[in-house]
Amino acid sequence: MGFCLWIYIAFRKKNLGCASEIMESLTLKIAILVVCAVGLFILMKFLSRVSENNVAASPYIADQLQPLLRIGPHPVPKVGRELRFPFDIRELESELEEKYGLDFFRPKILNYYFQHTDLETGPADPTDFYDEFFVELENPKDGHRWTSSYWVTTPAGLTHQMNENHEDTIWGHGTLVVKRFDLGTILRSILESYAEAHATEKNQQVENLSNEDGG
Repeated sequence: MGFCLWIYIAFRKKNLGCASEIMESLTLKIAILVVCAVGLFILMKFLSRVSENNVAASPYIADQLQPLLRIGPHPVPKVGRELRFPFDIRELESELEEKYGLDFFRPKILNYYFQHTDLETGPADPTDFYDEFFVELENPKDGHRWTSSYWVTTPAGLTHQMNENHEDTIWGHGTLVVKRFDLGTILRSILESYAEAHATEKNQQVENLSNEDGG
């Protein structure tokens, strides 16, 4: 009887030990699951806040990047044929006719542009300017076309140019000096120079013929 009791007690202890181990293992698994669940919850909250911050900051970032996205090639400056002529050519023709007669010469301006200066905006300082000016012309009588170029400058611009090039003198041939930058004045002066040169040449021819007849 005593031996049987001892076996029973030993068996109970063994079963209780196994049950205790099972409970400990189960408790550990539950604890691990709880920790993982809490960690996952914290991670999701963190990611949610980061996403909200990114969404809130995106308009600002877009505003900051917008000027960069707009940067592209600079537009090509317009040339003379794309712009309105700066003065009424009929007024000039009337003056030339009165000065040189009905057969005055006025070439037709087809196009014009500066080497560096934008025709629409002009130089930063209209009184301090120096640039090469190109004019495409046509003889209205025979359709002959050519391109003339001039150095157009103001007194201040010419002084700066001479100082930069370390020049003490400069020839005036092909150079037009204006008081300030003005397209109307520049184009008008060029057309007047052609009319004057033509009239001078014509008068010289007449004078030569007169001398021949007199001789």
